[in-house]
Amino acid sequence: MNWIWIWLAVIIVAALCEVFSVQLVAIWFCLGAIVSMIAAHLGLEPVWQIVLFLAVSIVLILSTRRVVKKILTPKLKRTNADRLIGMECVITEDIDNVLGKGAAKVMGQDWTARAVSDEIRLSSGDKAVIREISGVKLIVEPVPGTL
Repeated sequence: MNWIWIWLAVIIVAALCEVFSVQLVAIWFCLGAIVSMIAAHLGLEPVWQIVLFLAVSIVLILSTRRVVKKILTPKLKRTNADRLIGMECVITEDIDNVLGKGAAKVMGQDWTARAVSDEIRLSSGDKAVIREISGVKLIVEPVPGTL
């Protein structure tokens, strides 16, 4: 049996697995199989080819996977607007989700605002807490204990 073809098959299968996953699970086996294929070409016994394949694959997984994952994991960058979440704002235009209207002022800036649910109505002059930002709209709810 020609082990070069076996290692080529392992490389192809591992590469296909890597293509269809985004977890970096099979690339290490591709590299291990490449080393073993070279060893097969040089005439190394099949048992040692398998040992070499496992050793190279395991060493690569243990030494590089965490670093590569850290590099490839997208980093969420908070915007300046994110700091508004949890802050209090003053309603400057009545908020009515059903009518699609409302505005609030926070840190001297005017924002379009909506309530966290359609049942909540806030009037001009009320204070509210910013729970999230959706696009360019503040999603607010009344300050606890004011309703």
